[in-house]
Amino acid sequence: MRSARICVIALAVSVGAVTSVWAQAPVKPGGGIEVGLDISHVSPASTGQTIEFAPGLLAGIFGTVPVTKTIGLQVGADYVQKHTKINNNESNIDYLEIPIMARMPLFKGLYMNEGVGFSFPVKATGKSATAGTETDFKDQVTSPDFSIIISGGIPINKKAAIEIRYDGGFKKVIDLPSAPVQRQRVWGFLLSWKL
Repeated sequence: MRSARICVIALAVSVGAVTSVWAQAPVKPGGGIEVGLDISHVSPASTGQTIEFAPGLLAGIFGTVPVTKTIGLQVGADYVQKHTKINNNESNIDYLEIPIMARMPLFKGLYMNEGVGFSFPVKATGKSATAGTETDFKDQVTSPDFSIIISGGIPINKKAAIEIRYDGGFKKVIDLPSAPVQRQRVWGFLLSWKL
């Protein structure tokens, strides 16, 4: 139900953004790199669980091609660390994420990206807060995860922009019948640089 609400909100924002885009500058082909930090957690908490955000790294490359005069297609390849703490135990999952998004200029250089992401686990480790032992659970992580990605950016100059990104997973993080239904929720803060 919550995912449906997020989709409805994203659709409403998209319609509003697209209607304000028509008079804006055209999308130009190009590409670049992006690097930043994220904070993530899984949601919802099961009975008796305490879930906290944990920091991670987000870095990658992207390319943009115009689809219409005012809307572009942006495809990327990102290394995303989606880490969280569950009952003070670390759960660190690193993904190769392929975001496929519509790029829409707004006004005064502001832009919005919206689309989907396909996340493939590269590494998954858990660390016990009490014992300090680390375990590998990559074989239990759902692959691929499918998510909605919404971001907005503001240019610093002609080459660089600061971007805020939300990435909400739709699939269960752990692919075991006994695992609770919990999904990834990530907020990213990026510096994007056009090449």
